[in-house]
Amino acid sequence: MTGSDVTLIVGPDEGEIPARPFLDTIEHCLSILRELDSTISLKRRGTLRWIIGELSLRSPATVTLRAIPPAEERDFGPEVVRAYIEGLHQLETEGTAPPVFTADALVAAGQLGHIQSFPGGQIKIQALDREATVTERVSATVSELEARTYTTKGSIEGTLEMVTLHGQRYFRVYDAVSGVGIPCYFPPEELENVRAGLGRRVSVTGRVRVNRQGDKLSLQVERFRIFPPEEELPKPSDVRGLVPDMTEGHLSEDYIRDLWNEE
Repeated sequence: MTGSDVTLIVGPDEGEIPARPFLDTIEHCLSILRELDSTISLKRRGTLRWIIGELSLRSPATVTLRAIPPAEERDFGPEVVRAYIEGLHQLETEGTAPPVFTADALVAAGQLGHIQSFPGGQIKIQALDREATVTERVSATVSELEARTYTTKGSIEGTLEMVTLHGQRYFRVYDAVSGVGIPCYFPPEELENVRAGLGRRVSVTGRVRVNRQGDKLSLQVERFRIFPPEEELPKPSDVRGLVPDMTEGHLSEDYIRDLWNEE
């Protein structure tokens, strides 16, 4: 194994390997790894490509996922893998949230904890000479962490990206300042608006889930607005002269200074 390998051990020690839990385990593990890649690399779509390095279908099934970094760019694979194995171990043994796990990464980890409940099931993760066993305690921890959040009316502005139609419909809005992508769950009737807004700046209003630190975790869409492209916005030359003699003949900086002094 290399520093960018993650080995998943799934299923009973003997007998048949249920297909759905095995495939779901890979899907949820990849979801966590991609979230961590995006968080650690500070790139919205992440940097790593994941391939199957090794595969054994003997009971229990074993599959090794290997991170392939972009050519001639920094390899975030070892950092992502370390955060992954340490984060799952923390959720299982300490019952606390790993600092680099996003809300979506926590949800995927919680789903991973539910999978091992099939008869004779087990999920073990091996990486960097460490092993984390995923049980229903991970799901219980995630549920407890989610209970510490609250919902309020609010809005999010940013660039709309990464639309997902599988299962719950949602897209991500990436804040221009923080770069954080917040999942926004939308009803079917908003699908055409979402398609039209892909890659554009939008404002979304609805019920926002917030943690105790005030971080926005997700939003249930009630209203959706697409901002016009930059070329449609008024330019300084378009508004020049709309209010003639606004500064009453004074230089603009003197006029502003006088206004402040009057306050």
